[in-house]
Amino acid sequence: MNSVTCPYCGLPTWSFDSFVSDRFMNNPRFFTTHIILCKCSNCGKMFYLAKTRLRSITYKMEDIDLAPVRHSSPNQDMDNDQQTQ
Repeated sequence: MNSVTCPYCGLPTWSFDSFVSDRFMNNPRFFTTHIILCKCSNCGKMFYLAKTRLRSITYKMEDIDLAPVRHSSPNQDMDNDQQTQ
């Protein structure tokens, strides 16, 4: 049995967070693909799960274009606003 594991820590302890999309391709070689946002119960990091009838693939948030962009400092915008006042 092949279980889905967290791409960060490698453990199979994760929970469903939200359903992202459901895509169906009309080509008979392809199947419905479910994309699910998951959260690891061990390390607490979020990752994506792409699941078809034949296999499941996990992606780290930073490995795909949907990942949020992070600033070097979380208060960078606030610091810039205070300096201009």
